[in-house]
Amino acid sequence: MAVRQDNPELLALRDRSVDVVTRADMMETFGALKRTVAVSGTAGKTTTTAMLAIIADAAGWRPSFIVGSNILGFGPGMAWTDSDWLIVEADESDASFLRFGAEAVIVNNIAPDHLDFWGSGEALEAGFDAFVTQAAGPKVVNVDDHGVAALQARIGKPPGLVTFGFAANADYRIEDYSAQGLTSKFRLRCGNTFVAEVALAVPGTHNAANAGAALVMAIQLGIAPSLAAQALGRFHGTARRFEQRGSARGVTFVDDYAHLPIKARAAVNAALLGGWSRVIAVFQPHRYSRTRALWRDFADAFTGVDLLVVTAIYAAGEPPMEGVSGRLVIDSVSAAHPEQRICYCESRTELVELLEQELRPGDLCLAMSAGDLTTLPDEMMSRPWARDET
Repeated sequence: MAVRQDNPELLALRDRSVDVVTRADMMETFGALKRTVAVSGTAGKTTTTAMLAIIADAAGWRPSFIVGSNILGFGPGMAWTDSDWLIVEADESDASFLRFGAEAVIVNNIAPDHLDFWGSGEALEAGFDAFVTQAAGPKVVNVDDHGVAALQARIGKPPGLVTFGFAANADYRIEDYSAQGLTSKFRLRCGNTFVAEVALAVPGTHNAANAGAALVMAIQLGIAPSLAAQALGRFHGTARRFEQRGSARGVTFVDDYAHLPIKARAAVNAALLGGWSRVIAVFQPHRYSRTRALWRDFADAFTGVDLLVVTAIYAAGEPPMEGVSGRLVIDSVSAAHPEQRICYCESRTELVELLEQELRPGDLCLAMSAGDLTTLPDEMMSRPWARDET
Protein backbone atom coordinates (compact mmCIF):
# COMPACT_ATOMS: atom_id res chain seq x y z
CA MET A 1 0.00 0.00 0.00
CA ALA A 2 1.40 3.41 -0.99
CA VAL A 3 0.00 5.16 2.12
CA ARG A 4 0.35 3.55 5.53
CA GLN A 5 -2.64 3.38 7.84
CA ASP A 6 -0.84 5.63 10.34
CA ASN A 7 -0.19 8.35 7.76
CA PRO A 8 -0.93 11.70 9.50
CA GLU A 9 -2.93 13.11 6.58
CA LEU A 10 -5.03 9.95 6.34
CA LEU A 11 -5.69 10.01 10.09
CA ALA A 12 -6.65 13.68 9.91
CA LEU A 13 -9.18 12.99 7.15
CA ARG A 14 -10.73 10.19 9.15
CA ASP A 15 -10.88 12.39 12.27
CA ARG A 16 -12.92 14.84 10.18
CA SER A 17 -15.22 12.03 8.96
CA VAL A 18 -14.09 12.59 5.37
CA ASP A 19 -14.79 9.60 3.16
CA VAL A 20 -11.56 7.98 2.00
CA VAL A 21 -11.66 5.61 -0.96
CA THR A 22 -8.87 3.42 -2.23
CA ARG A 23 -7.40 3.59 -5.70
CA ALA A 24 -9.03 0.21 -6.37
CA ASP A 25 -12.43 1.65 -5.47
CA MET A 26 -11.89 4.57 -7.83
CA MET A 27 -10.72 2.32 -10.65
CA GLU A 28 -13.78 0.13 -10.26
CA THR A 29 -15.97 3.23 -10.54
CA PHE A 30 -14.13 4.49 -13.62
CA GLY A 31 -14.28 1.07 -15.29
CA ALA A 32 -18.04 0.87 -14.84
CA LEU A 33 -18.49 4.09 -16.82
CA LYS A 34 -16.53 3.12 -19.93
CA ARG A 35 -15.62 0.31 -22.29
CA THR A 36 -12.32 -0.53 -20.66
CA VAL A 37 -9.09 -1.87 -22.14
CA ALA A 38 -6.82 -2.97 -19.27
CA VAL A 39 -3.08 -3.50 -19.73
CA SER A 40 -1.36 -5.74 -17.18
CA GLY A 41 1.91 -7.53 -16.52
CA THR A 42 4.84 -7.41 -14.17
CA ALA A 43 6.73 -5.14 -16.57
CA GLY A 44 5.91 -2.94 -19.54
CA LYS A 45 2.34 -2.03 -18.69
CA THR A 46 3.01 1.72 -18.35
CA THR A 47 4.66 1.91 -21.76
CA THR A 48 2.12 -0.35 -23.47
CA THR A 49 -0.81 1.60 -22.04
CA ALA A 50 0.71 4.87 -23.22
CA MET A 51 1.34 3.43 -26.68
CA LEU A 52 -2.24 2.21 -26.98
CA ALA A 53 -3.59 5.57 -25.80
CA ILE A 54 -1.59 7.36 -28.50
CA ILE A 55 -2.83 4.92 -31.16
CA ALA A 56 -6.47 5.33 -30.09
CA ASP A 57 -6.08 9.10 -30.04
CA ALA A 58 -4.63 9.06 -33.57
CA ALA A 59 -7.63 6.96 -34.65
CA GLY A 60 -9.93 9.74 -33.49
CA TRP A 61 -11.27 7.96 -30.42
CA ARG A 62 -10.12 10.65 -27.95
CA PRO A 63 -10.01 7.97 -25.25
CA SER A 64 -9.89 8.44 -21.54
CA PHE A 65 -6.69 6.89 -20.22
CA ILE A 66 -4.85 6.31 -16.96
CA VAL A 67 -1.11 5.68 -17.22
CA GLY A 68 1.35 5.44 -14.36
CA SER A 69 3.68 8.10 -15.76
CA ASN A 70 3.70 11.21 -17.92
CA ILE A 71 3.83 10.47 -21.66
CA LEU A 72 6.76 12.33 -23.17
CA GLY A 73 5.66 14.79 -25.84
CA PHE A 74 2.00 13.90 -25.30
CA GLY A 75 1.11 15.15 -21.85
CA PRO A 76 0.07 13.97 -18.41
CA GLY A 77 -0.61 10.30 -17.78
CA MET A 78 -4.34 10.74 -17.33
CA ALA A 79 -7.22 12.18 -19.32
CA TRP A 80 -10.98 11.93 -18.89
CA THR A 81 -13.04 12.57 -22.01
CA ASP A 82 -16.55 11.96 -23.30
CA SER A 83 -15.30 8.95 -25.28
CA ASP A 84 -16.83 5.54 -24.63
CA TRP A 85 -13.34 4.10 -24.19
CA LEU A 86 -10.99 3.95 -21.19
CA ILE A 87 -7.45 2.61 -21.62
CA VAL A 88 -5.92 1.86 -18.25
CA GLU A 89 -2.76 0.50 -16.68
CA ALA A 90 -4.09 -2.39 -14.61
CA ASP A 91 -2.28 -2.94 -11.32
CA GLU A 92 -1.98 -6.45 -9.96
CA SER A 93 -0.28 -5.40 -6.71
CA ASP A 94 -3.54 -5.41 -4.73
CA ALA A 95 -5.72 -7.41 -7.16
CA SER A 96 -7.48 -4.20 -8.20
CA PHE A 97 -7.12 -5.23 -11.85
CA LEU A 98 -9.86 -7.77 -11.22
CA ARG A 99 -12.31 -4.99 -10.39
CA PHE A 100 -12.08 -2.97 -13.62
CA GLY A 101 -14.69 -5.00 -15.50
CA ALA A 102 -12.39 -4.78 -18.52
CA GLU A 103 -13.82 -5.68 -21.91
CA ALA A 104 -10.37 -6.20 -23.44
CA VAL A 105 -7.09 -7.12 -21.74
CA ILE A 106 -3.36 -7.34 -22.43
CA VAL A 107 -0.89 -9.45 -20.45
CA ASN A 108 2.75 -8.66 -21.21
CA ASN A 109 4.41 -11.00 -18.70
CA ILE A 110 3.98 -12.61 -15.30
CA ALA A 111 6.81 -12.82 -12.76
CA PRO A 112 6.93 -13.05 -8.96
CA ASP A 113 6.13 -9.72 -7.31
CA HIS A 114 3.80 -8.35 -4.62
CA LEU A 115 3.88 -11.74 -2.91
CA ASP A 116 3.38 -9.93 0.40
CA PHE A 117 -0.18 -9.33 -0.83
CA TRP A 118 -0.83 -12.52 -2.81
CA GLY A 119 0.85 -14.89 -0.37
CA SER A 120 2.24 -17.20 -3.05
CA GLY A 121 3.18 -17.37 -6.70
CA GLU A 122 0.26 -19.72 -7.30
CA ALA A 123 -2.21 -17.16 -5.96
CA LEU A 124 -0.69 -14.47 -8.18
CA GLU A 125 -1.03 -16.75 -11.21
CA ALA A 126 -4.65 -17.47 -10.34
CA GLY A 127 -5.26 -13.72 -10.25
CA PHE A 128 -3.93 -13.33 -13.78
CA ASP A 129 -5.99 -16.31 -14.93
CA ALA A 130 -9.13 -14.60 -13.64
CA PHE A 131 -8.10 -11.27 -15.16
CA VAL A 132 -7.90 -12.85 -18.62
CA THR A 133 -10.87 -15.19 -18.51
CA GLN A 134 -13.35 -12.64 -17.19
CA ALA A 135 -12.81 -10.33 -20.19
CA ALA A 136 -15.56 -10.70 -22.78
CA GLY A 137 -13.57 -9.20 -25.65
CA PRO A 138 -10.01 -9.43 -27.03
CA LYS A 139 -7.34 -11.01 -24.84
CA VAL A 140 -3.85 -10.21 -26.15
CA VAL A 141 -1.01 -12.12 -24.46
CA ASN A 142 2.75 -12.37 -24.92
CA VAL A 143 3.59 -15.97 -25.79
CA ASP A 144 7.35 -15.29 -25.38
CA ASP A 145 6.99 -14.97 -21.62
CA HIS A 146 7.23 -18.16 -19.54
CA GLY A 147 4.63 -16.93 -17.06
CA VAL A 148 2.16 -16.12 -19.83
CA ALA A 149 2.86 -19.42 -21.58
CA ALA A 150 2.03 -21.16 -18.31
CA LEU A 151 -1.18 -19.12 -18.07
CA GLN A 152 -2.21 -20.21 -21.55
CA ALA A 153 -1.48 -23.83 -20.65
CA ARG A 154 -3.83 -23.49 -17.69
CA ILE A 155 -6.72 -21.69 -19.39
CA GLY A 156 -6.35 -22.96 -22.96
CA LYS A 157 -7.37 -20.60 -25.75
CA PRO A 158 -10.76 -19.10 -24.91
CA PRO A 159 -12.65 -17.03 -27.52
CA GLY A 160 -10.87 -13.76 -28.23
CA LEU A 161 -7.41 -14.86 -27.06
CA VAL A 162 -4.66 -13.78 -29.47
CA THR A 163 -0.94 -14.31 -28.94
CA PHE A 164 1.95 -12.10 -30.01
CA GLY A 165 5.71 -12.19 -29.65
CA PHE A 166 8.98 -13.10 -31.31
CA ALA A 167 8.16 -16.82 -31.12
CA ALA A 168 7.39 -18.68 -34.32
CA ASN A 169 4.11 -19.99 -32.88
CA ALA A 170 2.73 -16.52 -32.07
CA ASP A 171 -0.45 -15.52 -33.89
CA TYR A 172 1.21 -12.14 -34.56
CA ARG A 173 5.00 -12.43 -34.94
CA ILE A 174 7.56 -9.67 -34.35
CA GLU A 175 10.27 -10.11 -36.97
CA ASP A 176 13.34 -8.35 -38.41
CA TYR A 177 14.03 -6.42 -35.22
CA SER A 178 16.96 -4.01 -35.34
CA ALA A 179 18.26 -1.27 -33.06
CA GLN A 180 20.44 1.77 -33.42
CA GLY A 181 21.18 3.93 -30.40
CA LEU A 182 17.90 4.98 -28.84
CA THR A 183 15.74 3.83 -31.77
CA SER A 184 14.50 0.47 -33.03
CA LYS A 185 12.28 -1.03 -35.69
CA PHE A 186 10.53 -4.29 -36.54
CA ARG A 187 7.92 -5.89 -38.79
CA LEU A 188 4.72 -7.55 -37.64
CA ARG A 189 3.29 -10.57 -39.44
CA CYS A 190 0.19 -12.69 -38.96
CA GLY A 191 0.84 -16.11 -40.45
CA ASN A 192 2.35 -15.39 -43.86
CA THR A 193 0.69 -11.99 -44.10
CA PHE A 194 2.66 -8.79 -43.58
CA VAL A 195 0.78 -6.53 -41.18
CA ALA A 196 2.92 -3.45 -40.54
CA GLU A 197 6.40 -2.04 -40.18
CA VAL A 198 7.05 -0.08 -37.00
CA ALA A 199 9.83 2.44 -36.38
CA LEU A 200 10.17 3.36 -32.70
CA ALA A 201 11.95 6.26 -31.04
CA VAL A 202 12.61 4.04 -28.02
CA PRO A 203 15.15 1.19 -27.73
CA GLY A 204 15.08 -2.45 -26.76
CA THR A 205 13.35 -5.69 -27.66
CA HIS A 206 11.12 -5.17 -24.62
CA ASN A 207 9.77 -2.00 -26.23
CA ALA A 208 9.25 -3.85 -29.50
CA ALA A 209 7.16 -6.33 -27.49
CA ASN A 210 5.27 -3.47 -25.82
CA ALA A 211 4.57 -1.94 -29.22
CA GLY A 212 3.53 -5.33 -30.57
CA ALA A 213 1.01 -5.70 -27.75
CA ALA A 214 -0.46 -2.26 -28.38
CA LEU A 215 -0.56 -2.78 -32.15
CA VAL A 216 -2.24 -6.19 -31.92
CA MET A 217 -4.84 -4.90 -29.47
CA ALA A 218 -5.53 -1.92 -31.74
CA ILE A 219 -6.10 -4.31 -34.65
CA GLN A 220 -8.47 -6.43 -32.55
CA LEU A 221 -10.44 -3.28 -31.71
CA GLY A 222 -10.79 -2.35 -35.38
CA ILE A 223 -8.03 0.22 -35.88
CA ALA A 224 -6.15 0.00 -39.19
CA PRO A 225 -2.64 -1.47 -38.76
CA SER A 226 -1.02 1.22 -40.90
CA LEU A 227 -2.55 4.01 -38.81
CA ALA A 228 -1.53 2.28 -35.57
CA ALA A 229 2.04 1.76 -36.77
CA GLN A 230 2.31 5.40 -37.81
CA ALA A 231 1.07 6.52 -34.39
CA LEU A 232 3.66 4.34 -32.67
CA GLY A 233 6.36 6.22 -34.56
CA ARG A 234 5.31 9.34 -32.65
CA PHE A 235 5.75 7.67 -29.27
CA HIS A 236 8.78 9.06 -27.43
CA GLY A 237 8.52 7.15 -24.19
CA THR A 238 7.21 7.78 -20.71
CA ALA A 239 8.96 9.42 -17.80
CA ARG A 240 11.50 7.18 -16.06
CA ARG A 241 11.34 4.42 -18.69
CA PHE A 242 14.81 4.49 -20.27
CA GLU A 243 14.50 8.26 -20.18
CA GLN A 244 17.55 10.07 -21.52
CA ARG A 245 18.18 12.85 -19.02
CA GLY A 246 21.16 14.54 -20.67
CA SER A 247 24.91 14.27 -21.00
CA ALA A 248 28.08 15.69 -19.52
CA ARG A 249 31.74 15.13 -20.34
CA GLY A 250 30.69 12.77 -23.13
CA VAL A 251 28.70 10.58 -20.74
CA THR A 252 25.02 9.89 -21.46
CA PHE A 253 22.72 9.64 -18.42
CA VAL A 254 19.57 7.50 -18.56
CA ASP A 255 17.00 7.04 -15.80
CA ASP A 256 14.89 3.89 -15.67
CA TYR A 257 12.22 2.69 -13.23
CA ALA A 258 13.69 -0.82 -13.28
CA HIS A 259 13.43 -2.28 -9.78
CA LEU A 260 12.52 -5.91 -10.52
CA PRO A 261 14.74 -8.54 -12.18
CA ILE A 262 12.61 -8.60 -15.34
CA LYS A 263 12.70 -4.80 -15.60
CA ALA A 264 16.42 -4.51 -14.89
CA ARG A 265 17.23 -7.16 -17.49
CA ALA A 266 15.16 -5.33 -20.12
CA ALA A 267 16.81 -1.99 -19.39
CA VAL A 268 20.30 -3.50 -19.49
CA ASN A 269 19.61 -5.32 -22.76
CA ALA A 270 18.39 -2.07 -24.32
CA ALA A 271 21.53 -0.30 -23.12
CA LEU A 272 23.82 -2.96 -24.54
CA LEU A 273 22.29 -2.48 -28.00
CA GLY A 274 22.86 1.27 -27.93
CA GLY A 275 26.43 1.43 -29.20
CA TRP A 276 28.00 3.08 -26.15
CA SER A 277 31.64 2.40 -25.34
CA ARG A 278 30.72 1.08 -21.91
CA VAL A 279 27.58 0.63 -19.86
CA ILE A 280 27.86 1.61 -16.20
CA ALA A 281 24.76 0.39 -14.36
CA VAL A 282 23.70 1.77 -10.98
CA PHE A 283 20.98 -0.22 -9.24
CA GLN A 284 19.06 0.78 -6.11
CA PRO A 285 17.14 -2.16 -4.56
CA HIS A 286 13.55 -1.29 -3.65
CA ARG A 287 12.06 -2.21 -0.27
CA TYR A 288 13.45 -4.66 2.26
CA SER A 289 10.59 -7.11 1.75
CA ARG A 290 11.02 -7.16 -2.03
CA THR A 291 14.80 -7.55 -1.76
CA ARG A 292 14.41 -10.43 0.71
CA ALA A 293 11.99 -12.18 -1.65
CA LEU A 294 13.75 -11.56 -4.98
CA TRP A 295 17.49 -11.04 -4.42
CA ARG A 296 18.40 -14.41 -5.95
CA ASP A 297 16.47 -13.56 -9.12
CA PHE A 298 18.84 -10.68 -9.90
CA ALA A 299 21.66 -13.13 -10.69
CA ASP A 300 21.47 -12.62 -14.47
CA ALA A 301 19.75 -9.23 -14.56
CA PHE A 302 22.89 -7.20 -15.22
CA THR A 303 24.86 -9.52 -17.49
CA GLY A 304 27.05 -7.63 -19.96
CA VAL A 305 27.47 -4.31 -18.17
CA ASP A 306 31.03 -3.08 -17.70
CA LEU A 307 30.45 -2.05 -14.10
CA LEU A 308 27.54 -2.69 -11.76
CA VAL A 309 27.15 -0.41 -8.77
CA VAL A 310 24.59 -1.47 -6.16
CA THR A 311 23.41 0.97 -3.50
CA ALA A 312 21.67 0.72 -0.17
CA ILE A 313 17.98 -0.26 -0.25
CA TYR A 314 15.34 2.41 -0.79
CA ALA A 315 12.98 1.57 2.05
CA ALA A 316 9.75 3.10 0.65
CA GLY A 317 8.47 3.43 4.20
CA GLU A 318 9.42 -0.06 5.35
CA PRO A 319 11.45 -0.66 8.53
CA PRO A 320 14.85 -2.35 8.06
CA MET A 321 15.02 -6.15 8.16
CA GLU A 322 17.91 -7.93 9.78
CA GLY A 323 20.33 -9.37 7.26
CA VAL A 324 18.65 -7.67 4.28
CA SER A 325 20.71 -5.12 2.34
CA GLY A 326 21.84 -4.33 -1.16
CA ARG A 327 24.76 -6.69 -0.61
CA LEU A 328 22.36 -9.60 -1.17
CA VAL A 329 22.03 -8.51 -4.80
CA ILE A 330 25.81 -8.40 -5.08
CA ASP A 331 26.04 -11.88 -3.59
CA SER A 332 23.59 -13.23 -6.16
CA VAL A 333 25.31 -11.63 -9.16
CA SER A 334 28.81 -12.56 -7.95
CA ALA A 335 27.87 -16.19 -7.43
CA ALA A 336 26.47 -16.49 -10.95
CA HIS A 337 29.08 -14.28 -12.66
CA PRO A 338 32.33 -14.18 -10.66
CA GLU A 339 33.98 -12.23 -13.48
CA GLN A 340 31.47 -9.37 -13.14
CA ARG A 341 32.95 -6.11 -11.89
CA ILE A 342 30.76 -4.91 -9.00
CA CYS A 343 30.91 -2.17 -6.38
CA TYR A 344 28.68 -1.44 -3.39
CA CYS A 345 28.00 2.12 -2.22
CA GLU A 346 26.20 2.65 1.05
CA SER A 347 25.84 6.44 0.73
CA ARG A 348 25.05 8.86 -2.09
CA THR A 349 28.32 10.69 -1.42
CA GLU A 350 30.26 7.48 -1.90
CA LEU A 351 28.32 6.72 -5.08
CA VAL A 352 28.90 10.13 -6.65
CA GLU A 353 32.62 10.05 -5.85
CA LEU A 354 32.94 6.60 -7.43
CA LEU A 355 31.14 7.68 -10.61
CA GLU A 356 33.26 10.82 -10.95
CA GLN A 357 36.35 8.63 -10.88
CA GLU A 358 34.92 5.94 -13.15
CA LEU A 359 32.90 7.62 -15.92
CA ARG A 360 34.58 8.61 -19.15
CA PRO A 361 33.51 9.86 -22.62
CA GLY A 362 31.43 7.39 -24.57
CA ASP A 363 29.92 5.79 -21.48
CA LEU A 364 26.25 5.29 -20.68
CA CYS A 365 25.37 5.70 -17.02
CA LEU A 366 22.13 3.79 -16.47
CA ALA A 367 20.39 4.57 -13.16
CA MET A 368 17.79 1.93 -12.24
CA SER A 369 15.45 2.50 -9.34
CA ALA A 370 11.90 3.05 -8.13
CA GLY A 371 13.30 5.35 -5.44
CA ASP A 372 15.35 8.50 -5.14
CA LEU A 373 18.13 7.37 -7.47
CA THR A 374 16.06 9.11 -10.16
CA THR A 375 17.79 12.34 -9.12
CA LEU A 376 21.28 10.92 -9.77
CA PRO A 377 21.58 12.03 -13.43
CA ASP A 378 20.67 15.63 -12.59
CA GLU A 379 23.01 15.61 -9.61
CA MET A 380 25.92 14.33 -11.69
CA MET A 381 25.30 16.85 -14.46
CA SER A 382 25.12 19.76 -12.01
CA ARG A 383 28.38 19.04 -10.22
CA PRO A 384 31.69 20.83 -10.98
CA TRP A 385 32.90 17.48 -12.37
CA ALA A 386 30.46 17.87 -15.27
CA ARG A 387 32.02 21.17 -16.30
CA ASP A 388 35.61 20.06 -15.92
CA GLU A 389 36.71 18.78 -19.31
CA THR A 390 40.30 18.08 -18.23
